[in-house]
Amino acid sequence: MERIKDFLPSVVSAFFLKPGESRVQRRVFLYSSLAFYFSGLWIWAEFFRYGNMAFRAADWYKESAFFSIIQHSLISGTVPYHTNLEFHGTNRFMALPETILSPQILILRFTDSIGLFILIHVMILFTIGYIGCLMIRKKCELSTFSFLVFASIFSFNGYITSHLAVGHTMWGGYFFFPWFFLAMTAMVEGRRSQRNTALWLAMILFLIWLQGSLHLLVGCLIYLLLFA
Repeated sequence: MERIKDFLPSVVSAFFLKPGESRVQRRVFLYSSLAFYFSGLWIWAEFFRYGNMAFRAADWYKESAFFSIIQHSLISGTVPYHTNLEFHGTNRFMALPETILSPQILILRFTDSIGLFILIHVMILFTIGYIGCLMIRKKCELSTFSFLVFASIFSFNGYITSHLAVGHTMWGGYFFFPWFFLAMTAMVEGRRSQRNTALWLAMILFLIWLQGSLHLLVGCLIYLLLFA
């Protein structure tokens, strides 16, 4: 009984206090962060109906056509410069800024289900964003509770879920925002050389662009301009 009385306060303090060297704190954070991550994967799986999607509402019909074109080009080994469909007034597919060109499109080569690809695509981006949140937690010394609140708001807020719900998969670059924040703070604090900071920012912005996230890319550039 005495051990339980001593254990519970230590768990509570480990949950709410900033990170320390205590073994209890490390374990509480490890188990909590793993539970959150796998719960997040399950939430996105439920959100996209485990890949069983109808593509009939909002912009999903357009997304289905987009990924069908990319899938066919990967299987046939051709580049879809032009298509027999028009998007935003043009049939020049590669000229569309919403086209997702990130490496995960290779998954389409090995699956017939576009819905399953979209689910895997979002799970990969969620993982990238979550790792970025972990880096922010380390930098800002957030408690386990503060980190879980922050990660929940970042990962499942109405802004990103509403966009993904209506078929705006090109908003996937959102999950690179934690890395953009880390690059900006490194620049402010002068922890890296100007060259390294510029390369880091350029790489992050390039990865955002590969997701077809033109809107978010422009937003980041405007922020950099105002910051300068």
